Amino acid sequence: MLCDLLTRTGVAGNPESYFQSQSIGAYSNELGLSSDAQHWGQEYVDRVRCAAMSSNGCVGIRIMWTNMAQVLRVLAHLYPKANDDSGRLQTAFGMQRYVFLYREDKIAQAVSLVLALQTGLWHLNADGTVREGDLETREPRFDSEAIARELKMLEREEEGWQTWFASQAIEPLRMSYESLASDPEAGLQLVLDRIGQRPKGSLPGVRTAPTSSNINDEWAAKFRRGQPE
Repeated sequence: MLCDLLTRTGVAGNPESYFQSQSIGAYSNELGLSSDAQHWGQEYVDRVRCAAMSSNGCVGIRIMWTNMAQVLRVLAHLYPKANDDSGRLQTAFGMQRYVFLYREDKIAQAVSLVLALQTGLWHLNADGTVREGDLETREPRFDSEAIARELKMLEREEEGWQTWFASQAIEPLRMSYESLASDPEAGLQLVLDRIGQRPKGSLPGVRTAPTSSNINDEWAAKFRRGQPE
């Protein structure tokens, strides 16, 4: 939702998951390359920078901590003269500002992730049609072990980002999923203020809808109670 809103302002880049391992092949095809998750380099970085740039020169990229290690490893090879990680990211993409989007309720986040993996439904349009996912979704099944695994992964992800921000002396704009979901316009404005950009017209409206349902609440409550599968 946030990436879509930022893109549609026309002044905050085109943030997408260009470095998500399972998506690099598809992005490479779109960019006219033949790179894959394990083999990408300067040309892919250059094409991504152009694709992620809005007309005002602002570049936006969305990245998960899971993919950060490979990104940093490749950039260290491509830009050996840069002093540190943040310097290499700035050299490669002009990256100067960071937004750390996190979820306060990690159990609810883990439940949502398990449901998405099981059903194949990731995002909905505002009208309820599928934005990202399988057109024919599968029936979900409560799996406490799967939720626990995803919860640990999410906790590692947040710890990884916190440690990295500290190592790079970076203070990102910290925004919770809960606050963004409750007031998307205010969240969008916070990001625009942080990067010093102002759209020419009014702020865009939300085009996505929540995928959560009563099942999310039921599974989260059941997991907290420690009930078996």
